[in-house]
Amino acid sequence: ILEAAPGDVVQVASGTYYEHINVDKDDLKIIGESRSTTIIDARMENGSNSAVICITGKKVFLSGFTVRSCPDTNGIAIYSGDTTIIESNVMDNGVGILLFANNSQIMKNNIYNNVQGLGIQRDVQNCTIYYNSFFNNTHNVYRQQFSNGVNVWDNGYAGNFWSNYTSIDMDGDGIGDIPHVIDSNNIDNHPLM
Repeated sequence: ILEAAPGDVVQVASGTYYEHINVDKDDLKIIGESRSTTIIDARMENGSNSAVICITGKKVFLSGFTVRSCPDTNGIAIYSGDTTIIESNVMDNGVGILLFANNSQIMKNNIYNNVQGLGIQRDVQNCTIYYNSFFNNTHNVYRQQFSNGVNVWDNGYAGNFWSNYTSIDMDGDGIGDIPHVIDSNNIDNHPLM
């Protein structure tokens, strides 16, 4: 990433990388070989208060990683808008993914074994969050109190899987019959079963 220029595609081979990464350049695509075999692990960076991956560049696309082992802080922290996190595993962190910026897409991720699966800061809005699996988090989603931000939690047909969702699927289409309410402004109308 240090040598990358805006518009570059950074491909990362399978392996376990013990580090924290700061993505401070705009318009980068960072693609791991496979989310099950391309692992960024903060475990060896004891005492660090930074996220496993901190994104401050705009229009960053991140896909194909396991991001893990930062129990005191964030797996992925997004500080700049128009960021896409897709097809990754985010696990064993204080907060799996922390959103500070509008207009981001969080899709097709497994977000689990975190204290907070997804943290959304006050008034963050216009983010698209669906086809994710939220499970075994103490809190699947945490939003700051008195937040007015509205985000999209489904694509009109399918939303997210929630381990704390307790409704049923009477017609067997794989979609829960009752919406999953995150807060009064944020509702997954089509939770996955």
